[in-house]
Amino acid sequence: MKLIVGGKMNEESKKIVEVDDVSFALAICKKAFKDENIGDDVYVNGVFEVISSLGDSFQEILRMRFRENMTYREIGEKFQLTGERIRQIERKIFYKMRHPSRVYKMRVSYLISHNDEIRKELNKTKEKYLLYKIRCRELEKLLSLDDLARFNADHKNKTISTIETSDLDLSHRLYNCLDRAGISCVAEILAFSTFQDIISIRNLGETCAYELIEVMRDIGNEKWAEKINATK
Repeated sequence: MKLIVGGKMNEESKKIVEVDDVSFALAICKKAFKDENIGDDVYVNGVFEVISSLGDSFQEILRMRFRENMTYREIGEKFQLTGERIRQIERKIFYKMRHPSRVYKMRVSYLISHNDEIRKELNKTKEKYLLYKIRCRELEKLLSLDDLARFNADHKNKTISTIETSDLDLSHRLYNCLDRAGISCVAEILAFSTFQDIISIRNLGETCAYELIEVMRDIGNEKWAEKINATK
């Protein structure tokens, strides 16, 4: 069996993965989880995936300790550290491996539990989507095509009305005139009913008034623009 894992690994760790020997993974898990009977609960590929996420020196220590059965003192000599320091590093490695984000990858029971949680969330999402589709169908039955068109138009108008003048493509003079007059959104512009109302804004003038009409036309207020033009 060739174990397949992801993640960046050094060359020595790649050799580990390529060896057909699950005893390496089992030995590590027994020590990490302090459980001699963990065998059937170990997902070997997951163990190697977790190993590949550790630093190069951590991977090397695991290889020496559990593949080559080297003592702490022998490993320490390789790294120019004491055997006790290697023992401390090993405890740190196992602490990292016991992190919840890694445990579910290595233990079959956790993996199944994690997948069950994902499956439950997916089922909830499907149920919400189906309920949404049912409600949409019910709404379509209640509303005629004309009603739907009117609803869409009203929604569009409400959205346009909330646009602020600072978001419109206005000249500096026109924007400043509107700002000084306290006009800050499209809804307030739509409140004007005649061309004279617009040019009555201080310092605005006819040129800016024509500009404002065209800008409003460009964002979908054609009827309003035509109404204002008709009052010139």
